[in-house]
Amino acid sequence: MRKLFSESIDLAALRKMVQSNYDASGVPIGIIDAVSGEVYAGAGWQRICTDYHRKHPETLALCVESDTEISGKIKRGESLAYKCKNGLWDIGIPVMSEGEHIVTIFLGQFRYEDEIIDENLFKENARRYEFPIEEYLAAFKEVPVFTREKVEAIISYNKSFAEFLSSQIADKIKYKREAQQRKEAESMHSDLFHNMTVGVVYQDKSGGIINANKASQEILGLSLEQMQGRSSVDPRWQTIYEDGSAFPGEKHPSMVALKTGKSVNDVVMGVFNPKDNKNHWLLVNSTPQFKENTLEPYQVFTTFIDITERIIAEKNLLQLNDTLENQVEERTKQLSEKVTALELSENNFKKLVDNSPEILYRFSGKKGGFFVSKRVETVLGYPASYLMDHPLIWSQSIHPEDKHLVDDAIEQAKKGRPFDIEYRIKDKEERWHWFRDRSIGVTTVGEEFTIEGLAADITERKSNEIHLRDITKKLEMANKLGKSGWWEYDVENDSVIWPEETYALYGLDPQKIELDYDRMMACILPEYHDYHNEQLERIYKDGEAEFIYPVLLPNQEKRWIWAKGEAEYDREGRPISLFGTLQDITERIRIEHKLRMQAQIIEQVHDSVISVDLEGHIIAWNKGSENLFQYSPDEVIGNHVSMVYPKEYHSKLEGEIIPDLLAEGSLEYEANLLRKNGSLFYGLVSLSVLRNEEGEVYGMVGYTIDISRRKEVEQKLQESETKFKTLFNIVAIPLCYVDDNGVILDFNTKFTQVFGYTKSDIPTLEEWWEFAYPDVEYRKWVVGTWEKAVEDARLKNTDIKSVEYNVTCKNGDVRNVVISGTTLENYFLATFIDITDRNKTLQELSRSNKELEQFAYVASHDLQEPMRTVIGFLQLLQSRHENQLDGKALHYIDRSIKAGHRMQRLITDLLTYSRTNTKTLTCSKTDLGQVIFQVEENLKAIIKEKKVVLKYCELPCVYADKNQLESLFQNLILNGIKYNQSATPEIEIGFQDKGETQLFYVKDNGIGISPKSHDKIFEAFHRLHSQKEYSGTGLGLALCKRIVERQGGKIWVKSEPGNGSTFYFSIKGDNGFNE
Repeated sequence: MRKLFSESIDLAALRKMVQSNYDASGVPIGIIDAVSGEVYAGAGWQRICTDYHRKHPETLALCVESDTEISGKIKRGESLAYKCKNGLWDIGIPVMSEGEHIVTIFLGQFRYEDEIIDENLFKENARRYEFPIEEYLAAFKEVPVFTREKVEAIISYNKSFAEFLSSQIADKIKYKREAQQRKEAESMHSDLFHNMTVGVVYQDKSGGIINANKASQEILGLSLEQMQGRSSVDPRWQTIYEDGSAFPGEKHPSMVALKTGKSVNDVVMGVFNPKDNKNHWLLVNSTPQFKENTLEPYQVFTTFIDITERIIAEKNLLQLNDTLENQVEERTKQLSEKVTALELSENNFKKLVDNSPEILYRFSGKKGGFFVSKRVETVLGYPASYLMDHPLIWSQSIHPEDKHLVDDAIEQAKKGRPFDIEYRIKDKEERWHWFRDRSIGVTTVGEEFTIEGLAADITERKSNEIHLRDITKKLEMANKLGKSGWWEYDVENDSVIWPEETYALYGLDPQKIELDYDRMMACILPEYHDYHNEQLERIYKDGEAEFIYPVLLPNQEKRWIWAKGEAEYDREGRPISLFGTLQDITERIRIEHKLRMQAQIIEQVHDSVISVDLEGHIIAWNKGSENLFQYSPDEVIGNHVSMVYPKEYHSKLEGEIIPDLLAEGSLEYEANLLRKNGSLFYGLVSLSVLRNEEGEVYGMVGYTIDISRRKEVEQKLQESETKFKTLFNIVAIPLCYVDDNGVILDFNTKFTQVFGYTKSDIPTLEEWWEFAYPDVEYRKWVVGTWEKAVEDARLKNTDIKSVEYNVTCKNGDVRNVVISGTTLENYFLATFIDITDRNKTLQELSRSNKELEQFAYVASHDLQEPMRTVIGFLQLLQSRHENQLDGKALHYIDRSIKAGHRMQRLITDLLTYSRTNTKTLTCSKTDLGQVIFQVEENLKAIIKEKKVVLKYCELPCVYADKNQLESLFQNLILNGIKYNQSATPEIEIGFQDKGETQLFYVKDNGIGISPKSHDKIFEAFHRLHSQKEYSGTGLGLALCKRIVERQGGKIWVKSEPGNGSTFYFSIKGDNGFNE
C-alpha cells in the first residue's frame, strides 16, 4: 500500500504544492511516511531543527519521540498538536487509504503568539547540548510565530489537502486492482484454452483458422503456423466419410455453421495426419459466433476429439464377430477411448469475492445452506467457516429493533423481489455495526428459495450522517443568532444608535457595557484605526464607502468585519446623518484564503478539474483540463460545459445530469467526451456542488480522468469471457468447475443433459457426493480415490488420472462414467466420459464370443473321432484292395486320405486356438532362454533338414504362461522356415528392454510380406498362398496374436516382399501382471 503512494502521486508536483503551501501560509510542512519515516516532500523547515535539534543524538531522540507521538495517536479526518520536548509546536494530519495510515502531513516548527517563552530555557539547552549560544538563539528567533486563529485555518486547509491525497491514492489503487484482475482473467482464459485436451480452433468468416490450441495441433499433426490461414475447404486436409469416400470441404461442420448460422454437432470425419502419415477419425462440433445486433456469423468455434481408436475398435469387433459366426473365427481387440480434460475459466472469482470490501453471501431457505465470504472476518470477527456451520449466529446478532426489516426482506425474496435495507448487527466483541444489505440475486423454485446478496459495513457513514445532522442543527442556531448589524449617526445631535446585533458583532453585552465610538475603536486593531477613520471621511465627502477591518473581541478572538456606509445630506449639501451596515465575514475570509490555496493545488493536478456556475457556464479550467480537452482557458471560460460533450449527450446533460447533481449533491458517471480536434474519448466524471458559507449552492465542480484504455481492455475481456462461456457449453462431453473449497462454480449444458442435475441441486461437492453416490460405503471409496487423484495431480503437476465410477443420475439411472480432469491454481476442471453403452456392447460381445469359442472347442473335439475313422477305413481300403482297384480309384483314395490329414491338422489347430482362449493362464517367472532351448529341441528334425541357422542372445525372464510362450516362439520360427526359399534359412531372436515391458522380435530371411497384408495375416483362417504353394491352416499367426494379447502385449510385423520379415511382440517383465 505504501509503495502505491509513491507510485500514485507525482512527487515532483507534490513538492511544488508543498512549497506553494509554505509560501502561502508560512508554516513549515513535510509529507512523511507513517512507518518508515521517509520524507517525500518538505518546505520551510527551521534551521533550529535541521542544524541543531536533529543533529544532536539526544535532541534528535526528543524529535523522534514527538513524531512517534503524533503518528500513533492521530485518526482519519483529525489533527493532533504536540509541543515537543525541544520547546516547539508540531501538528500532524493523517493521510489514510482503506483504513490504513499511509503518510502524515507534519506542520511545524512554530510558536504561538500568545504563549510566554522563557529564553533562559533555550540558553540552558544550548549549554547542555554544547550548541553555540548566539547562533542557537538566533535560529530560535527565526522560528515563525502565529495566532491560534491562523493555525486553525491552516489546519483546516491541510485536512482538505489530506483528503485530496487520500482520494488520489484510492483512485490509483482501484485502477491497479482492476488492471490486475483483468490481467489474471485474461491469463486464466489463455491457460484454459491452451491446456485443453479437446482440440479447439477459431476460424474467421471465410473459414480460415485464426488460432488453435495445443491439443488440436497434436491431433491434426500440424503446428499453429501451418494451420493459420488454412480454410476447411483446403484439399490438403484429405477429409473422408466413414465409408472412405471424399468429404467435401464445403460440407465441413465449420463451413455449414458459417453458412446457416446454426450449430453443427457430432459429425464424424477422417482427416489425414501428415505427422504419422495416416488418417485420424474425429468427432467434430462447430458453433457460429455473432456480434451484437448482427445475423451473419463473424467467426466459428470448432471443437473435436480423436476417436480413431474407438472407430478401429468398433470395426474390429464387428469383423471378429462376423468371422466367428460364419467361419468359426474371432478376433478380439481391446477397445479404449482416450478423451481428456477440457480446461476453461471465468473470472477468478474467489479472489474477487475474498478481496471485495463488501460481504458476499448466499442463503438457501428450505435447505438451510449458508455461504459467506471471508470479508465477514474483518467486520464481525467470526471466521467465515464458523458462520457457515452456525448460520443462526447472523440472525441472532441483528438488533431487536431492526429484526422486522430483515424478516420483511426475506418475505420479499420469497416472492422473487429484490431488497435493499439497513440494519444494526453485533460483532463478536459485542460492538454494534450498521449494515447495508442488498440482494443481487433471488431464485425461487417452488417453496425453495435462494438469496445472494452483498452486505457492506456503513457504520462510519452512519456516524458521519449523525455528525452532519448535529452540525446542521448548530448552523441553524447560528443563523438565528445572526452575524450582521447596523448603526446610525445623527450629525446634528452627535448621537449614535447601536442595535443589539451590533453589540454581538463586537462580543459585547448591551446590559453591561454601553457602546460608543471610543469603545468601538478600542475593539478595532490599532493598525487599522487610521484606515477606519479615512473610510468614515469618505462617507462624509463622497456619500458612501465600503471597507473591511479586523476587530479583537473581549475573549481575544479575532474577527473580520465588512462595513458599508452612506450619508444623507440636506438641501445645502451638508451631511445630516450617516447610516451603515456591518457583516461578520470572518468565515468568508477564511474560505477565500482556503480557495486561493486550493486553486494553487488544483492547478498542479494532472487530471481535469472544471468549475461551472448554476447555468453550466465554465468559470474555472485547470492545466489538467487543458491537456485533456486541448482547449486553453481563454477558449472555454464563459462557454457552456456542453462544449466538451457530443451533441447527442446535450439533452441528457441538461435534463438528467445537472438536475440529479443539484438534487443529490454529488454524482459519478462514465461518458464519451469531446476534444477540441473532434476526437472522442471515454471519461470517468465525478461531480459535486459548490456551496457558500451559508450552505447555498452557487456552482458545480467536475473531476474527469481518461478511461478509454480501461474501457477497451474491459470490452476485450467481455468478448473473451463470452467466447469462453460459449466454448464451455458447446463441448459434447459433461464438464464441471469446482474450487478448492468444494463449491461447484459451473457446469455445462451437456452435464445436465447426461446426469439431470441443475446448479441448485448440487451447489457444492457435498451434494454431488450424496446424490451421485447414494450408497455410503461406495461413496467413501469414490471420495477417497478422487481426492487422492487430485492431490497426486497437484504434486506431480499432471492431469487428474482417469477413474471409472458408477454415477446415479437425478432420475435414478446409473451410468458408467470415466472421470478425469485438470488442476489449476485454486480449482479443478472435471470431465465425464459416459461409457455405459460401450460397456454394454462389450459385455454382449464378450458373451457371444465365449459361446462361439465353446462351440468351436466342442465342434473341433467331436470332429476328431469321425475324421480318424474316415481316414482309417480309406487307408484299410487302399492297403487290402489295391490290386482290385484301378488307378483312377486309387488316385481318388489317395487324395481323400491327404484331404483327411489336412482336415485333422485344421481341427487340431482349431482346438489349440480355442483352448488358448478358454484355458486359464498359469503365469510364473519364466526364463525365455529355457523356452527357446525347448523349442529348438522340438524342431530339431526340421532345423536339421532345412539347414536352419537359429541365432539368439541371452534372453530375460518374464512373468507369463510358459507353455503358451513355447507355442508362440515355435509358431514364429516355423513360419520363418516354411515361407523361406533360401538354401540356408536364418532365424534371429532378440529383445529390447523398455522398462516395465520387454520388446521381442523374431527375424527371418524368408520371402517377405506385402505391407497391405500386414494386418490380415493375423486373422484366423486368412492365407496369402494356396495349399499347393504352402500348406497350412491359416491359424498359426492368429494363435500367436491370441497368446500375446492374453499376456497383455501386442504383436505386429515389419516386412516387404523379398526382404524377409521381422515379427515384434511385447510382454511385461518379471514384475508383470496377474490375470
